[in-house]
Amino acid sequence: MELIKNDDRAARREAFLQENYIRWNNEGLKLKERRLQNGFSLQDVGNKLGTSASRIGRLEKGLPVSQAKHLTTSYNLLFDYIELRKTLRSFFIDNGLNWRV
Repeated sequence: MELIKNDDRAARREAFLQENYIRWNNEGLKLKERRLQNGFSLQDVGNKLGTSASRIGRLEKGLPVSQAKHLTTSYNLLFDYIELRKTLRSFFIDNGLNWRV
């Protein structure tokens, strides 16, 4: 009975992974593109988010990671912040204002 439950659980997990892989992969590619556009390494992002570079790499490849939704949200917030700082810095410099932050 226990073996049947484990086999059923494994089959459901595999089906779930297959159903979601394409979406996860597409989301991961967008994250990777954003990271590369901003000149960050996997290690840089991992350090900023308090996790490992390998976990970030798995997320970018569309592979399952624990707390993926939270990690994706944190990832996006990090780059929203970085990109906002770049925009503000350009605005200040373009308008002859001091940029000290």
